[in-house]
Amino acid sequence: MKTQRLSLHPSQVAAAAALALLQLGIAQAQTAPATAPLNLDTVVVTASPSGRSLMRSSDSVSSVGEEAINRGGATNAAEILRAVPGVRSESSGGEGNANITVRGAPISAGGSRYIQFQEDGLPILLFGDIAFGTADQFVRTDYMTDRVEVVRGGSASTMVSNSPGGVVNFVSKSGKAAGNAVGVTLGLGSRLTRFDFNLSSALSKDTSLTVGGFARQGEGGARNNGLTTESGVQVRASLTKDLGQGNYVRLNLKHLDDKTPSFMPVPTKVVGGQIQAVGGVDPRSAFFVNSSLSRDVTIDSAGNRVTSNAADGLHVRSDSIGLEAKFNIGGGWVLEERFRKASNSGRFVALFPADNGSNGTANRFTGTLFNTSLDNMDNMFNDIKVSRTVDAAGGKMQLTGGVFSGTQNVAQTWFWNQYDVNFATGNASGPVASGWATWGGCCSRTYDVRYSITAPYAAMSWDSGPLSIDASVRQNSMRASGQTFNGT
Repeated sequence: MKTQRLSLHPSQVAAAAALALLQLGIAQAQTAPATAPLNLDTVVVTASPSGRSLMRSSDSVSSVGEEAINRGGATNAAEILRAVPGVRSESSGGEGNANITVRGAPISAGGSRYIQFQEDGLPILLFGDIAFGTADQFVRTDYMTDRVEVVRGGSASTMVSNSPGGVVNFVSKSGKAAGNAVGVTLGLGSRLTRFDFNLSSALSKDTSLTVGGFARQGEGGARNNGLTTESGVQVRASLTKDLGQGNYVRLNLKHLDDKTPSFMPVPTKVVGGQIQAVGGVDPRSAFFVNSSLSRDVTIDSAGNRVTSNAADGLHVRSDSIGLEAKFNIGGGWVLEERFRKASNSGRFVALFPADNGSNGTANRFTGTLFNTSLDNMDNMFNDIKVSRTVDAAGGKMQLTGGVFSGTQNVAQTWFWNQYDVNFATGNASGPVASGWATWGGCCSRTYDVRYSITAPYAAMSWDSGPLSIDASVRQNSMRASGQTFNGT
């Protein structure tokens, strides 16, 4: 190995001694910075007609590099974005389904309604605010992540679809820089074992390969629950063929299958204007999912009975294949192509308190189990563009034109049973109401909708000395078809 690394979460420093036998050159854990380090020479390519350094960009741009991500111990989108100025990131529900926005745009629904999440320049999902299926759920950081680029406002709304507030782009390593890394993380005070790796090597003088990912198992860390509620694996690979003169062809592969616990509010009461605990339950540590909720019987989209485990929490699966290419096609014109097809599915299960008992004094409360199957969240996207740089008016002008197109499936099935939950033990009995009757039958539904989009766009950027001028335009045309069913 050319480089070796052991990554430790701040809460796990004491575990370092136990890892000494691994002989991996243990690095000291550090606290995450309040803001992302600022390197003004960093070139940002997200939502831009041409790559520009942070210093020369006319947009509000941030870039969080691999070193900052590893130093902070972040493993999901919401944790990383807390370090970015101008971004509001709420991840109280666990590692996914976070509420994220940028300054000037509200959190008007769950997820990231005004932000587009991307992976290597293409959307993770076409929409950021799909109920129980937000884009941040389907992305995980590991040693394959090179950096995270964030563009707030400006060209984000015209260079990318469904992104009036901004764009968050997770950029993967290309494998050009050879080197290997291995990381081991152990929990302190909670059960956690996680392995990370990245292997990069040149297969020939013009071909490079990088492979990376993680595997983990534990009880979630945030709230000790005695269960294995965190379990998953991700493997990513990128194979690049360098064609010379800046031209290349790249194949990207990804497999993600990961379970993490979902957290919901817990019952409380207000006495004299002060929030107080109910039944001795500490809302900072309470977790009402245990072996008594190991079986929840629901109905799937075909009307069949399905049994699931509430401890599965947020379970996401994603398999994707992507292609990238860049060619100089003559006359100063450059062609860039990006394509990805992804198969996405999963389940969201979380216990929500429908009340806080009888006036806050009873020893039991009603819990609604948000059991939602993400039946089909598949998508396919393509972005092709051409650009050319010319001399104009004493400066350099870059002209860019392209077309983004794609399809997005949104198919889910909801069936929410209600249980009687004991404050003291956390044990649930029931169900006391089936999904057909919960909240008037609002939440026994299934829908299957397919969206298609075509979006031509054009951009111009002009630079002369310290002056930069950008202009861009985009037209989004979208169609939807499908079916819905709401059972009462």
